[in-house]
Amino acid sequence: MPSSETLNDEAFRQLVEKYHRAVFGRCYRLLGNQDDAADATQEVFLRVYRSWDHFDPQRPLLPWIMTIATRLCIDRLRRRRINQVPWEETLIADGAASLEEQVFSQEARQKLRQLVAQLPEIERTLVILHYWENLSYEEIARQVGLTVGAVKSRLYRARRWLAQAWEQQA
Repeated sequence: MPSSETLNDEAFRQLVEKYHRAVFGRCYRLLGNQDDAADATQEVFLRVYRSWDHFDPQRPLLPWIMTIATRLCIDRLRRRRINQVPWEETLIADGAASLEEQVFSQEARQKLRQLVAQLPEIERTLVILHYWENLSYEEIARQVGLTVGAVKSRLYRARRWLAQAWEQQA
């Protein structure tokens, strides 16, 4: 990657090509809509370009970009007061399970999506980052601006609430 002083047009184009998919995926999982995710992805890269002089070249680039993406999406969710987060469908391979098992699995995923959508914004974001994107507590803390202890505590409360809500609907 270019040094902090030399983000020319070609270097920026290469940066966008390299990280576009990851940024779009994060935005889509958090915002739940392809159009909103595409718009947010463009804004993320605009912010990266504008704040390039703040990037520390001694640190990895992707976490810095993903932090910008996460914070932008959280801000957008707050503004819109969105109450649901669509999830990427995990399709069951043909023949991998009986029709009954596939229907149950789809119903369970839908139920989980609905329950997660009811969580407060920050807990919902933490659940997505930890369980769907497999980020560590430390990575999440850096990206959302919380302490590791706060991330663990909020995830614990979110899991406890989800378990209780799941049982109540059973």
